[in-house]
Amino acid sequence: MPTHGITPDLWPSPTLRLKELHMHEHGLEVTFEGSVISVVAEGLADEFRKAGGVNYVTWDLHAKDLGWFTLTMQRRAGETPEQQARERLATIARLRAGMQAVIEGTYPHALKGTKCEHGLWYFVTCGQCIDDHLTAVLADE
Repeated sequence: MPTHGITPDLWPSPTLRLKELHMHEHGLEVTFEGSVISVVAEGLADEFRKAGGVNYVTWDLHAKDLGWFTLTMQRRAGETPEQQARERLATIARLRAGMQAVIEGTYPHALKGTKCEHGLWYFVTCGQCIDDHLTAVLADE
């Protein structure tokens, strides 16, 4: 039997309903019907949106008896921060290799003694050829 103005129809989620609320000399007794997990999921999704999450959001939480925790929530099809970091490191490695080829004059367009399509004799000095080379390096994943 609901008391104090709290009724099942005012509860925020249709998947979790207040079944009973009783006050007695030992405290308050509350009984629910439905899934608490669905309410937690909706609450976390709301916090995800508030935090501006697109792929994942990380919160630092503290429990008095256990200390600090990190809670990471990510989309099921999304990448973890670790996966994103690995991808970035791989991209940096490809760019370094591509830049090394430019420095050494060994990238595919660096043929000495011929003009590039932009009219320069030495391809290593052509910014557009270097840009084209690095764009191709980044496209090779």
